Amino acid sequence: MNLSAYLPELEQSKTLFIDGDETVTVSHFIERVNYLKGFLSHLHNKNVVVQLHSDYDFISAIVAMDGICKSMFLLPADTDDQLRESLSLDAKSDFLLRELPSINESLKPQASKKSLNEVDTNWILATSGTTGKPKLIHHNIKSLLRTCKKTHQNSNNNVWALLYQPQRYAGLQVVLQVIVAGNTLVLTKGIFEQQVKSIMNGQTNCLSATPSMWRKLLINGSIKKLHFKQITLGGEAVDSNILTNLVKEFPSARVVHIYASTEAGVGFVVKDKQVGFPLQWLETGVDNVELKLSVNNTLLLKQKIMPKGNEIDNRLDIDGYFDTEDVVEINNDRVIFLGRDSGVINVGGNKVHPEEIESILRGFDLIADVRVYPKKNPMIGQLVAADIVLTESFDNHKEIKKQITGLCKEYLPLYKVPNIIRIVDSISLNFNGKVERKS
Repeated sequence: MNLSAYLPELEQSKTLFIDGDETVTVSHFIERVNYLKGFLSHLHNKNVVVQLHSDYDFISAIVAMDGICKSMFLLPADTDDQLRESLSLDAKSDFLLRELPSINESLKPQASKKSLNEVDTNWILATSGTTGKPKLIHHNIKSLLRTCKKTHQNSNNNVWALLYQPQRYAGLQVVLQVIVAGNTLVLTKGIFEQQVKSIMNGQTNCLSATPSMWRKLLINGSIKKLHFKQITLGGEAVDSNILTNLVKEFPSARVVHIYASTEAGVGFVVKDKQVGFPLQWLETGVDNVELKLSVNNTLLLKQKIMPKGNEIDNRLDIDGYFDTEDVVEINNDRVIFLGRDSGVINVGGNKVHPEEIESILRGFDLIADVRVYPKKNPMIGQLVAADIVLTESFDNHKEIKKQITGLCKEYLPLYKVPNIIRIVDSISLNFNGKVERKS
């Protein structure tokens, strides 16, 4: 069953997308998809790179092309030409889709096309590439839709907003959930303030974002006027500070954090509003996913439907468990995420997880947000540095830094205490909505 087959089952007059000042109903979207099936029929059984600037065009294209193309390599519009060409070779792509007809043109009567045999399209996504060249991960529609749920009575009026790039796994999951359930999706674009404006204008009541993005939204404050039904966190370790603040601001919302990645797909969902996940899941599994820890305390998981690719194969153990490379620790009856194994700061041979220090710092009343990152040091390799956003303005930054250092020493061993502290106005996020940890 290809993706477009879900559309006729939806309420045809329902608004499916809000794109700036434009609204798109289900029936209008079906017309566009059907036109594009004819317009793109020459790509039947081809390996295609999809790189479109408009999110609406991108979503229209992938819905139309699922079942037509042999493979679709989903590439963000801002990927530079050199990297695109290199990755396209890796993906064995033979066509680049960079442009679609306009909405008005697409609704003209299309020429008749002979029926095409439906193919099982291979969906190729690239990892973020923050630690090197992006890796290619191969999904099919079954693995992508594994956790998407059809609509029910309480979700008919769900309005989601898209803060992730739809070409990335997290963003694609939001898009697919909306299409399968027949919800409404607000497409946001531009700088952060413009995204917030779109969220507000669309009367968003369901939102998926990284913990870092949620902190930024709470500091901005505008979204506190909204009435959220669903709050989803993912992409980074979730600490108690952000969970507490979200539950306090939106007491009637369902707050969950999802453990997922481009490589592993959706692992599991934590619904109890606590950090980490229950220890017993290491024995019982959860949502048809088996879990265990490696000798290096990284989380391993095994599920029935796994993506494919060399990156997957290289990280499977002999029992078929995939190494997520996320380091965890057991704390009483919870398994707590510490951070990526590749993201540790090496201070004289001591491993420091930036997320641990950030969690401690966010617990201080005078700190609104923080970014911890490494600084090179010729003597001990790296030092711990921190950029800090204060909850209020202080004239004497020297005294504030001294106070923060003193508080850190009460909760952290000396090698984890930030040696360099900068007071900043805001914490910048990368294209994934995550904290950028490069110095």
